[in-house]
Amino acid sequence: MAKFSSQRRAIVQASILVSGIAFQATGCGEVRYRDAIVGDSTIQRIIVKGDVGVIEIVPSGHARVDFAVRAPEGAALIQHHEYEGILEVRSSCRTPILCAVDAEVHVPEGVPVQVELDRGEVWSTGVDVLDISVGEGEVDIDTDGPATIQIGQGAARVTSKGTSNIRVAVGNGDIDVQVPPGAWNVDVTAANESVSGLSIDPNARGSIELVAPAGSVRVLGRTVSQRDSGTP
Repeated sequence: MAKFSSQRRAIVQASILVSGIAFQATGCGEVRYRDAIVGDSTIQRIIVKGDVGVIEIVPSGHARVDFAVRAPEGAALIQHHEYEGILEVRSSCRTPILCAVDAEVHVPEGVPVQVELDRGEVWSTGVDVLDISVGEGEVDIDTDGPATIQIGQGAARVTSKGTSNIRVAVGNGDIDVQVPPGAWNVDVTAANESVSGLSIDPNARGSIELVAPAGSVRVLGRTVSQRDSGTP
């Protein structure tokens, strides 16, 4: 079963943004810079697309995306536009090596977030409506609301403090889900599976649908405190 290291997460988080964006060198002669995109007060949905990097999603009073660009000069491109209440931002790498764009996505309450990332990691804490797609990498979320996650190759960990709908599919890798104990409608397709601490009820309000044809799935019902990292 894939596990997510809270120590590693804290180190990388600190390197991305602490009262702004901090940077790490990825190669000799690298141009390091930061960028920020601020949405207006009517943003109703945020879409973030990227080639390579780490994306962290956090609750906020306003819509904003802060970028940390780690790439040679001219290798990374950041674009955005707003339309019909949607803020869409896109980061791309013009070279396959020595290029990554990390982002911290600030999300107002009730605003859904959609992420499409080719390679890297996505973390989220305290944002309730998530739709995440990663080609290769890891997803680690802590939420009260509905979540949909798709990963080609990698691993997913979901901690839910509420009763909602959780959908996770990993083509090659493992899934770890922790939810409040009680009645859940659970549907698991995996090479190996473990479900404990839940009452399985097809008519339950909360549903969990997990697909990992080449990996392991663990579903655990347990109470999670605010300060709990979610790692058993």
